[in-house]
Amino acid sequence: MIELSATGISEARTKAIPILAEPRGATVGGTGFLARVLGRPYLLTAGHIGQHELAVTSDWSTWAPSLAALLPDGTRLELPLFAEDPSGRTPLFHFHETGPEPGRLLDAMALGAGHYGADLARLEHAYGAFDLPAAMTSPGVGQRLFVFGFPTAGDAPWPQHPTPILARTTLGTRYGYLFTEPGAGTGYSGGPVVYPDGALAGLYFGEEAASGNGAAVAAEAVPLLVSESPS
Repeated sequence: MIELSATGISEARTKAIPILAEPRGATVGGTGFLARVLGRPYLLTAGHIGQHELAVTSDWSTWAPSLAALLPDGTRLELPLFAEDPSGRTPLFHFHETGPEPGRLLDAMALGAGHYGADLARLEHAYGAFDLPAAMTSPGVGQRLFVFGFPTAGDAPWPQHPTPILARTTLGTRYGYLFTEPGAGTGYSGGPVVYPDGALAGLYFGEEAASGNGAAVAAEAVPLLVSESPS
């Protein structure tokens, strides 16, 4: 069992938020967290929670209509992901297209105060938020990190308390991603990756099939994600 005695890590643990979605009838449980970018709050989580695909795309018809964020007392905050009309779906969240395939998305999504202000205020009151500084440094190879999330494996009722995974970076940051050894299991997708002092290092989204190592969107890529307005 990992001892979380440092104040920063203990506080970071309380910022993990249970997230649920139901894309195409499947129930997907994961993790999210709030981060403030230039003072503005955003709920961040992994894109594949909304689509339930390993390669996240902008085929909005395959996405769940909403996410549910759970408050500590079990209350569900239903967060619609799209404005829907006869012509189709328009996303209300921030996303970032990445190559080389057309329509391929970064495995991360950000829900901003423009559409979700009251709900984000309730979540921040309950969980707090990470503050992203204007200038961020990338973790080097071998950097010790913690991944927080709500594991879905096993028979225990979900969610339990957020569980930490201790990891180290394997390659540093490359193209907005960072990689960790070991990876975390199911339910950690969308969870915060943090330094030992509790500062945000990234957003965890999954494991590499070949190595079992973890992959995350680096915190330095979050401002780019939220700078792109929902269409």
